[in-house]
Order: sequence, then C-alpha cells, then structure tokens
Amino acid sequence: MKNKYFSNVSINIILICIILIIAILTSWYGIDFNKLFKKTSSFFESNNNLDKKQKAYLDKCIDGDTFKLSVNNKKIKIRLLAINTPETNHPTKGEELYGKEASNYTCNTLKKAQNIFIQYEKDLSKQDKYKRYLAWVYVDDKLLQEMLVKNGYAEVKYIYAKYTYTDKLLKIENEVKKNHLKIWQDYKEKNYGQEIYSLVYKNDKSTMTVDVNSGEVPEIIENPHKKGYVFVGWTNNNKLYDLSKPLKNNIIVKAIFQKE
Repeated sequence: MKNKYFSNVSINIILICIILIIAILTSWYGIDFNKLFKKTSSFFESNNNLDKKQKAYLDKCIDGDTFKLSVNNKKIKIRLLAINTPETNHPTKGEELYGKEASNYTCNTLKKAQNIFIQYEKDLSKQDKYKRYLAWVYVDDKLLQEMLVKNGYAEVKYIYAKYTYTDKLLKIENEVKKNHLKIWQDYKEKNYGQEIYSLVYKNDKSTMTVDVNSGEVPEIIENPHKKGYVFVGWTNNNKLYDLSKPLKNNIIVKAIFQKE
C-alpha cells in the first residue's frame, strides 16, 4: 500500500511539473500549444487519407507537372495531383508563358533531390484517363505541388474530389495572385455580385447542398464510399467537374465510381 501511495504521488508530481513547464514556455516564448496540438491532430488526420509513401527515382523530365519516375523498379508516368503548369509543347496551345520556366524548375528540383517520394490519395482512383498516375510528390520532405504554386509556376486545378492538400494550396495561390507573381502577373480580381449560388452534391443514397457567394470556390465535402469501388470524382453533365473553379451559377454534381 505504501509503495502504491508513493507511486501515485510521484506521478502527480511529474504531471504538475509538466504543466508548469508548458505554462512557463507559453509565457516566456509565446508558444501557442493549442495551435500546436491542432496542427498535430490535423497532420495525423490528413495522413489517414493517404497511402504509404513510396520511394521514387527520376527517370525522365517531361514538363512542369508531368515526368517519369521509377517506383518499385517500375517506370511510371506521374501527373502532379491538384495543380497545372503552363504548357511547353501543346498541339493547340503551343508554348504558354512561363511554360519552359515551370518545366525547368520541376526538372532541376527533381534532379537535385536527394530523396523523392510519392503518395496516393487513399480510396481514390490512382490514374487519369491518360493512364498517368496522380500523386503527391515530395522532394527532400517538401511537397513539390506547394513549391510550384508558391513560386508562381502553377495554379490549383483539376480538383475532382476532396484531396488532402487542396485547402492549403488554394490559400497559397490566393496570396501569390495578390502579388502578381509569374503566371499571375496580369491577374485582376473579378468583381462578382453578391448572389449566392448552390453546389448540389448527389450520391446514390444522399444529397448535400453547399451555398457559396458568387465567384468564390465552393466547400468540398467528404468523398463518398462504395464497397468494391474507388471514388473517381464529382461529375457535371457526365464530365468530371473541377471544384477549384469559382462558382458563377447553380451546379449539380454527381458521384462517379469505378470497380477496384
């Protein structure tokens, strides 16, 4: 009984000491532990939506958002998820402004990297209609998509589902637009009216409506699940609908799946 009593007392003393240390650090250094805990929980929550990272090696540069990597001794074409860089050699668009610069930035970043990892969204289709693999790409622990958006070489685009880093990328893009950096050098914020439009999400068993001010990007709801299938994205008029586009009218989107 005596040992148990002293053991409980010791634990209480340790807990009190920890609380005091946190209070002192908060007071002296201005550390916001609430934000820290929120970021930590957000990190674990977001990573629950992702498959395990896979080690990759550069095989061939193509352009700013597409390249070939060797993953598990297999060469695959990667298309960076959730962003788009200017074209370098498009059959109809030709070479777009900052296309070469974006391509060189991506290629140089990958060539200089000590470590490259890819990561897929869990329970989502891993390939697009061109059979390119859609992935998040990390270069020396930095997200390549984020680097491209932050440096004005890419826009957030082709958002067909709720992806892990979409909200973060959109916030960065908004700041880059305001600074008129590179591809946004001629950007002018459109003065939309105060109309409120609705984006209606329709699934097999449910319907959800999101209201948004005209010209703003709608909230993306959680991805639906269907046993034996993977979620491809939200469609409008039988075409994948890009949820990164500002809403300018009422839209109805429907969930589309494909067999695993």
